[in-house]
Amino acid sequence: MAVNITITVPEGLHERLQKVKKNFNVSWICQEAIGFEVKRQELLQSGVENDQDVIERLRLEKAELAKKSYDLGYKAGLSIAKYSSYNDFLKLDSLRNHGPWEAMFEFLGSEDWLYIDTDFDEYEEEFPGLDSDLFAKGCFAAVVDFYDKIKDQL
Repeated sequence: MAVNITITVPEGLHERLQKVKKNFNVSWICQEAIGFEVKRQELLQSGVENDQDVIERLRLEKAELAKKSYDLGYKAGLSIAKYSSYNDFLKLDSLRNHGPWEAMFEFLGSEDWLYIDTDFDEYEEEFPGLDSDLFAKGCFAAVVDFYDKIKDQL
């Protein structure tokens, strides 16, 4: 049986949510976030009774860092997509099977794409341990998603 709860979010977040909530299940996202944190807290409260508890807690933290790596890359990729040229987007289909960093370098023609607020080193300073490959995958996925969403309007 499901139980309803009420959550409070800042007004700015609520306004942003209203614009995009049709694209995902808000309840499911909240359940996943709450479930993750409850599990993490349960593991922390149980103490270090055996190595499996520690391993499971660290796996959860690793998964969260992996998600953060991808999400930050995705955010950076949207910035790249908004400043890319039409010719850049025409290259996408040939790059979809490349490795993520290689695809991004090829997409914009050089390593200079990092100038668009996407310097991985800056993100890693704020979030030590970020996975650079997941960051690049998120980055390229955002560019592909952006183009796929707008290409029929061109």
